[in-house]
Amino acid sequence: NINLINQFLKKNKIKKKDIDVIGFHGQTICHNPRQGYSIQIGNAQTLANSLKIKVISNFRLNDIKNGGQGAPLTPIFHYYLTSKLRKKICFINLGGITNITYCDHTNRYGIKNLLAFDVGPCCSLLDDWISLRSQNKFDKFGNLAKKGSINKNILDLYLKNNFFLKKPPKSLDRSFFSITNIRKLSINDGAATLTQLIIKSIKDSLEFLPLKPELFILSGGGRLNKYLVSKLNNQLNSEIKLSDDIKWNGDAIEAYAFGFLAVRRLKNLPISFPQTTGVNKSVLGGDISNSY
Repeated sequence: NINLINQFLKKNKIKKKDIDVIGFHGQTICHNPRQGYSIQIGNAQTLANSLKIKVISNFRLNDIKNGGQGAPLTPIFHYYLTSKLRKKICFINLGGITNITYCDHTNRYGIKNLLAFDVGPCCSLLDDWISLRSQNKFDKFGNLAKKGSINKNILDLYLKNNFFLKKPPKSLDRSFFSITNIRKLSINDGAATLTQLIIKSIKDSLEFLPLKPELFILSGGGRLNKYLVSKLNNQLNSEIKLSDDIKWNGDAIEAYAFGFLAVRRLKNLPISFPQTTGVNKSVLGGDISNSY
């Protein structure tokens, strides 16, 4: 991490003295709010000491301690990012897991109407499948899924999972779903079935929203899957834009978000809310590591 940060600073000609704080999330290795934990890899204090920059980390624990799911945490960033778009917006992050943020910028209630939750598996299962059955890491542009046939029985088996029926707030660990169900399928049919699972879980999850969104904004690695995006276009019946269409770097939205959350921590502003994580009350998030 330290080497990568130094390379990034050098490439972008950023001086360390110009950086006030680093928002450091780390890679989640297990997430189980029911058992009271969400664990991410990385040592924030070592990072702070090496770079001589204040670091905010461990964003999820305080939320979990106060009865929340500890996820998703990016909705407050999505809210302010889209605040100038006076529409009912559904921000869909197509990452390892699909999560949704619903913002209604057409009324005066603001953050009180913010709603967010994890929808279901996304690139995590699809990437695992492609990595298992080929030398590739992911289904580029969805070309494999496009050639395959959906196995409806297996799709229905996935969709019978109680997680999809559970009302928000709710969150997922990456390992909650697996590719075991599709192990006997061809690589194309498996990719097609998992892609349809992503689409169907998103479409079904819209029932939890208070009003129909006027605009969907897609972010995360899955937005580059042209087949997935085209299928979503056919299913959602509202305007769809990629984050890049609005001049937002879709590969960096999460990074921007945790930088934003780090600043909110320094300003003692809450980062999670009852309607986004199920926490008992709006709470701060993140531990501060000062450099020594």
